[in-house]
Amino acid sequence: MHRKTPYPDQLSGSLLEAARRHADQRLVRFELAGKAYFAKRPERYESLRYWITKGHPQRAFRREVAQLKAFGARKAPVPAIMAEAHDCIVTADHGPTVLSLLKQNAVGPEMFSRLGQHLWQLHELGLAHGRPVLRDLCWDDRRVTFLDLEAGATLNATPRDYARDVLVLLHSILVSKNTTREDGLTFMQTYFTLADDEVFAATLERVKKLWWLELLLYPVMLRHRQRGKKRSEFIAIQTMREAVVQYAEAVTPTQPRLDDETTMPGA
Repeated sequence: MHRKTPYPDQLSGSLLEAARRHADQRLVRFELAGKAYFAKRPERYESLRYWITKGHPQRAFRREVAQLKAFGARKAPVPAIMAEAHDCIVTADHGPTVLSLLKQNAVGPEMFSRLGQHLWQLHELGLAHGRPVLRDLCWDDRRVTFLDLEAGATLNATPRDYARDVLVLLHSILVSKNTTREDGLTFMQTYFTLADDEVFAATLERVKKLWWLELLLYPVMLRHRQRGKKRSEFIAIQTMREAVVQYAEAVTPTQPRLDDETTMPGA
């Protein structure tokens, strides 16, 4: 039986034909008739580690396609699949990534409030992205589009899943250049003003349980600071925990400090 598609067959065929011209690239941007698209293919692993952590690349690719369709069916802001083959999908272009805009100083502090709002809207659909880092979020002057549903995307999300999204995005904000802790606080303030209290509680719980990771990474963070390195993905873990504590104390003055048991030297 012929499966109906949401796009014209002629356009689908033209997009796949254009994508095949870039068959040697996993992800490539191209234009057709004045419009921009992206072609994406299964990964080609060069390390056994990826086979272990990500599984078979073709199966991982099919999972992502299925997740894109499932998220799209709930009207989630994910890339629209314009054409599909067994080894390739073509999606619409949804603008530059937030990370690239930050590097160009092309967005202001209001972007972090938008991120909080759009992440909350995704969660209101019962969905969690799993790894909403800035390089996987696009902004087209209207809305944020969530890319790359490979890692932990969830269709029946719980407050714990939402909390993970919040912390992953907060960490991504704090590790990026051209951002400040205040940007992270703006993101949290917008998100938690909209979200249920149980998501706030789940976020606090997850942060509290990260004390061992901060303790384990403290020698690395100290070495980075001694070398004059003010930002790293390791330092951002400590900064993230401190930012969440700062926010929690601001909204709940009687909230006990989460880092009392493991205050790092020099924190």
